[in-house]
Amino acid sequence: MSRIKGLDSLRAIGFLLVFLVHMQYINFGWVMQIFFVLSGFLITGILVDMRRDLSGRDFFVKFYGRRFLRIFPLYYFYLLLAVLATLVLARFGFGGLRGKIDLLFSLLPSALLYLYNFFTLTARDVFPITHHLWSLCVEEQFYLIWPVLIFITREKNYNKLFISAIALGLIFRVLFALANHAGYLPAFSEGPARAIFVLPFSHLDAFGLGAYISQNKITNSSRQFGLLSLLLPLIGLLYNFLVLGQFTNVSSLGYPYLMEYGYQYTWGYSVANYWAAVLIDAIAKEGLFERFLSFKPLIYLGKISYGMYVYHLGVVWLMYRVLVATVPDPSEAVIFATAILQLTVTIILASISYRYFEMPLLNLKNKYFRIAGDPPYLPAQHAQS
Repeated sequence: MSRIKGLDSLRAIGFLLVFLVHMQYINFGWVMQIFFVLSGFLITGILVDMRRDLSGRDFFVKFYGRRFLRIFPLYYFYLLLAVLATLVLARFGFGGLRGKIDLLFSLLPSALLYLYNFFTLTARDVFPITHHLWSLCVEEQFYLIWPVLIFITREKNYNKLFISAIALGLIFRVLFALANHAGYLPAFSEGPARAIFVLPFSHLDAFGLGAYISQNKITNSSRQFGLLSLLLPLIGLLYNFLVLGQFTNVSSLGYPYLMEYGYQYTWGYSVANYWAAVLIDAIAKEGLFERFLSFKPLIYLGKISYGMYVYHLGVVWLMYRVLVATVPDPSEAVIFATAILQLTVTIILASISYRYFEMPLLNLKNKYFRIAGDPPYLPAQHAQS
């Protein structure tokens, strides 16, 4: 599947929303759904095209080879940086890291195996610079299984596969909540919201919706997007009022982080996923926001968005400890100026990483795992993700 106008810019906007969540300026519980639906959309389009053109061995070798070059090097490079930085900084007693060395080494096996989202279910503490990796693990778990399902499913049955995934995501969340309520999940006595947030099964409907719109058109998606963007916040805020007795979670548009109030985590992700699917369909197939999303700096940020996501939490934590935590009673102006600087450093770091580390590896896709539509391999060529 060739690059689709607007989707790089959507990645950039999605990252900026994640950044604002981690800076606690907003409290959206549904930001990652944009990325999950987008992954389902893009990866399924690629897989369907590859399935038509390639034999079994080439299909799997080329798909996993390309994913390896795109995802693994930067992920493991960041883990290496996190370990080295922690050991060095802890030696000087910086930021309380000395007390988190055991936590770091306990999480490493799961992080190395892309199972860190499962580790977070039982961890008693949060390691400050790796916690965001849970979502990358969820996506990698999807990449591991989905190609097999696409390969063994006949093309005429693809929609049945996609709809089954959509249904199973909602069914899993409901059954998990019911099992927890009945006392069958004592490990989650504090509630199932966090487990549902990080488990891959909870997001099957996000990936399934993305897959569905890769092969099908949503009717009047631009119009639906406008209507849903008005209607869904009203539903969310009203639901929070009925559950909590007051209008709250306004900054999250009624869908707060973890969506833990009144079983909102069962249905809230469903509406967030559908909203994201409608948005992606409208951008990719109807040209919604085309002029705005064609803004070149935004497109560039989308291209380096993987690096921005991987690096940002480490940058945020380190700069906060240096510039804010050391200041007695810092003002809002200081905190805001630090946030701008944190974002700037993240962009610079991701740009350097993309140019000198990621692109040379990405270019190897066209040398070793070339598929139809790829440009010819040139050693000096700037690869595209």
